[in-house]
Amino acid sequence: MRTETYEEVLTSCDRQKGALATVIRCGIDTFQFVKDDPQLKREQKLAAIERDFEEASQLELPQLQKNMLIISTLASISTLMGLLGTVTGMIKAFSALARVGAPDAVGLAGGISQALVTTALGISGFN
Repeated sequence: MRTETYEEVLTSCDRQKGALATVIRCGIDTFQFVKDDPQLKREQKLAAIERDFEEASQLELPQLQKNMLIISTLASISTLMGLLGTVTGMIKAFSALARVGAPDAVGLAGGISQALVTTALGISGFN
């Protein structure tokens, strides 16, 4: 790679200011530092770059995990809302059946449709 390309990548990383950009910048910085060192063997250079990638990743993980509690709570609530919709849809279907006494296709279809739609939304997480 040309030196100008490294500078372009580093500039892009600085502009991005994200976790991945920080990790990539750290790896490129280390690579540029060790690439021309005649005292280091190829394996040592790779080990140094890998170590710095791992260290940079470990430093970025807390920032990435900061909002995971909110996301996991929303996912749990979404599934529970789908289950609640399923139960209310089935209640609606059976109350339509109980009101008429004979099978009421329209009442049953409305309740079952509600139950299926909310189940699908709850499972998919779009609720």
